Amino acid sequence: MSDNIKVVVRVRPPLAREEGETLHWKVTGEDSNSLMQVTAHDKNAATFSFDKVFDQTADNEKIFTEVMQPIVEGALNGINGTVFAYGQTSSDLLVGRSNIPGNKGLVVREDTSGNIHVPDLREECVNNQDKLLSMMHRGDRNRQVGCTNMNDRSSRSHTIFRIIVESQTAIDGDNSLEAGLSEDDVAVTVSHLNL
Repeated sequence: MSDNIKVVVRVRPPLAREEGETLHWKVTGEDSNSLMQVTAHDKNAATFSFDKVFDQTADNEKIFTEVMQPIVEGALNGINGTVFAYGQTSSDLLVGRSNIPGNKGLVVREDTSGNIHVPDLREECVNNQDKLLSMMHRGDRNRQVGCTNMNDRSSRSHTIFRIIVESQTAIDGDNSLEAGLSEDDVAVTVSHLNL
């Protein structure tokens, strides 16, 4: 990826209770990079531009292939990559664990040397997909959820899932590809923290 930051939007299909409403979104632009707010009675539609806009028919595989895969491939080649994703429900960054009565939220500490750390944050080294997915599921079980008007299982917490990809050349001469990712042995260090 040549750009430092890209903003990508996927328009979700309307919810059942939204069917028949006069306000909707339409993907426009030569490269599908604009989003137009359309109403039945307003001729002054608002248009917003992004690096890429996916319409309601785009599935996760298409989005992964076009957006995520270059970031993953870059990470495997030593390039840092970040994905910040959120959706309409459970996306309000101001509504987190700090707004739950009795919950202090994220506790960030600084030691006498000025190093910042989070108590109970851990990193684990995984070397296969099953261990990685197991760790993700374990973190998801720790999430705080609650009922809202939009969603009966809306997230009341946020997750930071960090993956550090490290590789080292095999010493034993075995040049087999580990999961087809690279010619080197790949180890992944994962930090997972639910906020």
